[in-house]
Amino acid sequence: MTAVERANQLKEAAAERAQALREQAATKAEELKKTTSVKGEELKEVAVQKAQQLKEVATEKTAQLRETASVQFDTTKVKAKEIQGQVEDYINENPTKSALIALGTGFVLGLLMRK
Repeated sequence: MTAVERANQLKEAAAERAQALREQAATKAEELKKTTSVKGEELKEVAVQKAQQLKEVATEKTAQLRETASVQFDTTKVKAKEIQGQVEDYINENPTKSALIALGTGFVLGLLMRK
């Protein structure tokens, strides 16, 4: 076998090996693409589930806060009515004293507002 023939043989072998490597690379790339796609879908599914869970927890907490605020508002409203009743009773029992306190308060506020 001559050197030229040997070189041609090596060239053909290299070309065949290069083609085989290209095919392997293409196959691996396609497998990687499929795997990536599947994993992406799985991640998306998990993210949607977590978002739904967070939404449910947030809705639940909002309802709890709303209920607590409603109870606090009602309690404050009752207390304010009680205080109003007490003030009215005091004014009815001490009309002169109440008028003088109101007059003094108005005078002080008038002085403060002037400045």
